[in-house]
Amino acid sequence: MRLLRNKRRGRTLGERIRDEREDRDISQQNLAKDIGITPGMMSQIEGDKRDPSLEVFRKIVRKLEVSSDFLLGFSEVKKIKEDER
Repeated sequence: MRLLRNKRRGRTLGERIRDEREDRDISQQNLAKDIGITPGMMSQIEGDKRDPSLEVFRKIVRKLEVSSDFLLGFSEVKKIKEDER
């Protein structure tokens, strides 16, 4: 079975986070607030100017309900595994 790529899917971590956030209609400010960082830091993460800490990354995965492998670009499967929640 061949996976078809969505043209919107970003190649970088920041692009994938932004795409998933936008797909869920969550503002950058609200995501930042929900995971405990500043909107400026969220902007830097989405702009690939800063890597999130492991703690922040885990919070993003939980909030967006996608797998960490998907956000990192290792998989095109979005579904979050129960043990990652």
